Amino acid sequence: MRWLMACVVLWSCGGDPWKAITREPARTEVVIIGSLHRVHLHDEDYPMRILEALIRAAEPEVVVAEIPPAGFARVSAAHAAEEEDPWLTSFPELSAVVFPLHDEFGFELVPGSGWRRAMTDEWTGYWERHPSGPEEPLFQQVWTHRERRLGEEGADPMWIHSPTYRNLTQWGDNALATHADLGEADPLRVCRAHAVRVDAAIRAHEGKRIAVVFDARRRWCLERAVRELPGVVLHDTRALIDTLE
Repeated sequence: MRWLMACVVLWSCGGDPWKAITREPARTEVVIIGSLHRVHLHDEDYPMRILEALIRAAEPEVVVAEIPPAGFARVSAAHAAEEEDPWLTSFPELSAVVFPLHDEFGFELVPGSGWRRAMTDEWTGYWERHPSGPEEPLFQQVWTHRERRLGEEGADPMWIHSPTYRNLTQWGDNALATHADLGEADPLRVCRAHAVRVDAAIRAHEGKRIAVVFDARRRWCLERAVRELPGVVLHDTRALIDTLE
């Protein structure tokens, strides 16, 4: 009820539930821009050009990209040589948007993924053995609702960056972690690994405007980690989307 009343007040005043993004010198500022990877190649609501426009609008001095530090040199070299690389195939936004913008603007590009090969092996192995996921009725109810809502809403960037999407993906990750034995690929363990990398990148660039370009389904845990950092301002990405319309 309090949430509903807050929305009523905002609408009656003609305002939005997020603030315009402004830059203050020497302030550490973070914008998390959710990516949908290969979905950007064919989706009309959130194509590569919108992802590119969001990064441009953020005006970052630093971009934290979804690349493991151990593979950063290899992935960068593959992009520069226009060669194939498994990571670039899975994350086409890197070659299509992130690296080209880095070349154009010269912002610092930092690898921020906590993903490891063991996670890939355990994730793939689990879903090969259990294509429908855990059999527990509670999990199936949660997952069915999650998939239905994601399918209904599609890839609209305002939805992707909304609190409802964030809460829905967190709910799904919690349910999967509770009922599936995923080992290294446990979604909460994966989230913690990502959060550690992003946290370190932000701490190493205090006083900068930082754009974190990352899997939208992990936004919930990255936002939580950033909010715990003292002296860091986390901007609402929806304010950037408003500037594109």
